[in-house]
Amino acid sequence: MLELLKQLKRLGYKTAIETSGHGNSKQLAEMAEYCDEILFDFKMMDEKRAKAVIGINLEKVLNSFSALMTTSCKVIPRLPLIPGFTLDLINVDKVLSFIAPYQLKEVHLLPFHQYGSSKYETLGMNYTMKEIPVPTKQEVDAIQRHVEAHGYQVVIGG
Repeated sequence: MLELLKQLKRLGYKTAIETSGHGNSKQLAEMAEYCDEILFDFKMMDEKRAKAVIGINLEKVLNSFSALMTTSCKVIPRLPLIPGFTLDLINVDKVLSFIAPYQLKEVHLLPFHQYGSSKYETLGMNYTMKEIPVPTKQEVDAIQRHVEAHGYQVVIGG
């Protein structure tokens, strides 16, 4: 990935990556040198639940974000909104509290959808999220208003 980003930059292309911040932080920092933007997905902000449900080390994720904020790359925090997992004000407030010191202007909200569910069937894989409802417009609007009240420009589906 690093070599691809280097080549794209040499050719004059704008570059971006998307991450949960859970990968190799050294490699992520190297990639940031060749990115114009990094879309950083914050998921579960409860350490025990994040580990149990999605297998991530929240401290590592938060450290990765902090490290990226020392680079010249534009980092955009994104909040997937998944009912029963991340679509609640407690989780959103934990993200907002964490990113507050960085004086960011923009937050993207990613309402859960079922668009990719058929891919699992095609690949012969079990899709465990099929019973998860799509957030209502009212739920997404409420989170949007809440995030905007904290001073952020909100992009839905960014």
